[in-house]
Amino acid sequence: MRSTTTTTSSSSAAAAPPSSYETEEEVEALQAMGSQSLATKSTSAHQYTSFDEDPQDGALSYTQMENVVGVADIRPNQQAQTASGVARGGSASGGGVGGSGGRHGVARSGTKLVYSGRGRGEDNTVTGVSGSSGGSGGDGGGVKRGVDPKWNERFQRILDMPEADPVTSVAKFEALSELAHDFITVAQRLGEIIITETFLDVKDKTIPPVNIGGVAGGQKFMHNGILFKYALDWQGIYGSDERAMKAAGHELKGLMSMYCSQAKGVYFPMMALIDYRGYRLVAISLLPLGKNSLIYGSNDAGATVLDKIPEFSKKMKFLGAKLNLKEHWAGRRQFKKLVGPVDIEGHKGDDGRFYMLDFARTMPPEPPLLTVRNAYLFRLLRPEFVKAYKVPLSSDAFSNFGRTEDDGDVSDAAKHLHEVIIPTFGASLDTKPFPRRSSPHNIAAQIVHRQGINFRYLGSVRSYVMREDWRQVLLEEMIARCFRTIMRINMRAAMQMQKQSLADTPYKIIVATMLNTVLGHLEASERFWTKEIPELLEKNFGTGKPVLSSSERDVPLVSAVNMARLIGRIQQLTGIKLTPEANELIEQDPFAYEIIKPDIAAISAVVKPMNIVAHAQARSIDLRGWMHTNSKAKQRLFAVADMMYNRALAITPASEVTLSAYSEFLFNLALMSSPAAEKRADLKKSFELCKTISVEYRFEMAHSIASGIIDSKSLFLRPWSLREPLFELVDEIYTFLEPWWNLAKDTGFFFEWASILMRWSVNVYRFAY
Repeated sequence: MRSTTTTTSSSSAAAAPPSSYETEEEVEALQAMGSQSLATKSTSAHQYTSFDEDPQDGALSYTQMENVVGVADIRPNQQAQTASGVARGGSASGGGVGGSGGRHGVARSGTKLVYSGRGRGEDNTVTGVSGSSGGSGGDGGGVKRGVDPKWNERFQRILDMPEADPVTSVAKFEALSELAHDFITVAQRLGEIIITETFLDVKDKTIPPVNIGGVAGGQKFMHNGILFKYALDWQGIYGSDERAMKAAGHELKGLMSMYCSQAKGVYFPMMALIDYRGYRLVAISLLPLGKNSLIYGSNDAGATVLDKIPEFSKKMKFLGAKLNLKEHWAGRRQFKKLVGPVDIEGHKGDDGRFYMLDFARTMPPEPPLLTVRNAYLFRLLRPEFVKAYKVPLSSDAFSNFGRTEDDGDVSDAAKHLHEVIIPTFGASLDTKPFPRRSSPHNIAAQIVHRQGINFRYLGSVRSYVMREDWRQVLLEEMIARCFRTIMRINMRAAMQMQKQSLADTPYKIIVATMLNTVLGHLEASERFWTKEIPELLEKNFGTGKPVLSSSERDVPLVSAVNMARLIGRIQQLTGIKLTPEANELIEQDPFAYEIIKPDIAAISAVVKPMNIVAHAQARSIDLRGWMHTNSKAKQRLFAVADMMYNRALAITPASEVTLSAYSEFLFNLALMSSPAAEKRADLKKSFELCKTISVEYRFEMAHSIASGIIDSKSLFLRPWSLREPLFELVDEIYTFLEPWWNLAKDTGFFFEWASILMRWSVNVYRFAY
């Protein structure tokens, strides 16, 4: 890989991020599916260690944090786990050996709660937890668990609603949007309470833990029909809490990949991740499962592998084909041919539905590194890359659950990622227009992920980019992620030291100190920019080649970033909210403004949801727009729909459902557009989106775009300069479609294709000459 020698600077500054939930969802979701390999520094030895190289959690040593002196073993009080007892009316039972990671699936039915997933020593069944409306548990004293809104039943019922016409479709998507938004809101509020009270004694907790067996996953909490679980490395399986958080991120990513594949008759729980004060909680809706509901996969780390029902096996093969996952032999003591990892779980619910749980290892891992323990748990390939690769890949490659015969394809895929995809994409950024109005970090994150590139390889991507504006944005993104990781560590340290205190002052002190270090107002700032950040970047985002150019290494790195834009991105990633006045002053002159505690309006939880809310809102508003008769109202609805489609794609860049809907929306919008420039832009974007969808759909959609251009009045625009770009786009589309000529014959498009080509030739002759 080559590195450039371009220095970067820019005068444009991003405005402060809005404080709405949707903006946090949009922005934080960009890194939910690729937060990788950041770094921290040990306070004792001043030795930087990558989170992919068995780090020791440590607090910032380059500043003197008020009330924070370091990090020991930052874990919630184990007293809560041991004192929780069993629910009234029953006792803990069951067991078996868990697998490799945190277990996130939960189901409750009648008097049984089934907790399903992976974790050594996990107990899979606990009796005595009451049914669907909360009940007793946790502390052995009949603690109320809130009112269960029946999330799952409502969720599945809405998904089964028809989309026969625009009216029924709008009703479905609005109901789905409202339910998903409510789930996320409730999960966030309860999650903040649970995390805030992490170190309180059980008797003092607003939401006490529930005992569902095992210790690998740590404390679990159940309230209002939602189960919460800390994403922490309780037993040293991952090597650090940051890696455990990544595994939880993969859980959500795997779920969204499965959910967006639209396998008819397969149902999924609702899920969200809540990041707050350095901790991450997994929130998941309870499912109606029983003790013997497992029909596919394994809940004991591959010792027992099931594939009971052919009907469900067929659905799994469909999902494997959609996601390009290989059916492979999986297990430890007994083997079955499975799609997905051995510890994925398929269940037959008490309501007769097929449910799936445990998605953390859905995507295949990269080849292991000698310095990284159990890398197959968290160093995974992205779903966008796996889906586009030439052959199916095994989720159990390089693990004890698969066979070595599956490792070769994954090794070849990883080599293709590093030697072809990353260099090609990096070089292509030089030709991409730089976003001036929207956030360049958001755009960069979305297009990086859409190419299937993990954020841990941003340094490698940057080494192939020559343009200063894109290099600067990628550098700021890496620095902001380093900041977030270090902030999490110091937040956890403050939580541990404060113990019983619920005050927020210590956390504001941490934020103010860290931001002032970045802004250059502390003695440690020079070292931070000249030594510590460059080392962190090379350690965590490098792949053997320098992340920084030689000229960047010779000067303080602070000169290579747009400081106001960097502070804005830090706020987006961390949940920090500065006051409007502080943001305005930073934008005017960031190096002249020192952050004080009153400048920090809030340090909010960052929620990483499924893309249900944004997608459902986009679809309902899109459909409402076409139903509206008032042109101004129609345009406003279309503008909002466009924004929501982009938010949905920010969360799940490879969602075929969202890509298809958005591509079609832009196509229809272009056909009704009047200005030629707008029409051309919408059609171009629609085509770019459809190129990333499945072969069958991309052919149909691209064919429709070309046909629509040719048959529309746009081709009659005069002068020729207005028509020429549209003809060029049609030519590009048909060049793109040529490899699928045989597909056209097979799918009934042959005569339409021939007709389109004839009309195209006539129009070219008519208008070009």
